[in-house]
Amino acid sequence: MWWPAFFTALRNSGNIRASALAAGVERKTVYKAREHSPKFRALFDEAMEDALDILEAAARSRALSISDTLLIFLLKAHSEKYRFAETLRAVHSGSIELRPVETVALQNNVDTVAEVVNALLESGAYRLQDGKLVPVLVVDGTVSTTALPDGEP
Repeated sequence: MWWPAFFTALRNSGNIRASALAAGVERKTVYKAREHSPKFRALFDEAMEDALDILEAAARSRALSISDTLLIFLLKAHSEKYRFAETLRAVHSGSIELRPVETVALQNNVDTVAEVVNALLESGAYRLQDGKLVPVLVVDGTVSTTALPDGEP
């Protein structure tokens, strides 16, 4: 039986053609066995996992010693928190002019406080929370009415 030699080679190389050659069979024989034998398929999958573990260990070693790009790739492959870490953050470094409600009312030709409140709500810059008009802050795509943590721009 050629299976033991094939799986030993596959575990060490992850290469089906080279493993088939080491076992003395053609590659199509391997694919037929994988298709028709659930036991072969399970052993095949296990051997490929072992080969991947060896590859990951080698990649990790290289990433830690010589390759920042490989390190980033491995972090993204293994953790969702790194996978989508590329975010754009805009920082305002100028001044912000806070206009009193009276100024907003004059500029928008509104006469009553209710009209001013409605204009602010319609703009999306404010919303009602617990009966109070509060500014809306969008942080990383999430709408919030709370300030950024201390030290954050």
